[in-house]
Amino acid sequence: MSDSRLQAWANKNAPSEQMLWKNSYWGQIMFVRDEISSLLSRSFEEYNDLVDVVGSHTSKSITCPVYFIDLKDFGVRIWMRYNFYNWNVSVESDKPLTCDFLDVVSPDKDYCFCEGMGDKVFDSYQENKQRFTTCISDHYDLYTFFRCLKKHLGIKRS
Repeated sequence: MSDSRLQAWANKNAPSEQMLWKNSYWGQIMFVRDEISSLLSRSFEEYNDLVDVVGSHTSKSITCPVYFIDLKDFGVRIWMRYNFYNWNVSVESDKPLTCDFLDVVSPDKDYCFCEGMGDKVFDSYQENKQRFTTCISDHYDLYTFFRCLKKHLGIKRS
């Protein structure tokens, strides 16, 4: 079995052993690769290639990925990045997402620093439920965000 696109990117861009934040780098890669991919995928084939890397940014002198998830069958595209402090997530949907994200979606995006995300920074969820950017504090809240989205979209394992 070949590495996923995310794993191949991570291996190619792995921080040196001297970097203080190298374990956090691998922690974010494994979290997205193992937990988020597993949560959103409907099959092993989809799991292995669900997450792609479409850009990068630098945090703590480490090159970090800008992730991309295309939920084609549901008309939802997601870009996100982690800077060892918080997650920035941008969502673009073919139709408005009237989803209860609990309290993990920030009321505004004013304090989101979306390094590496270029033109994929949108209004807040409150302003636009079809194209929005939010800042999410940690891995737990990111998982909750995707769990809520999964339920709202009706994603089920095949």
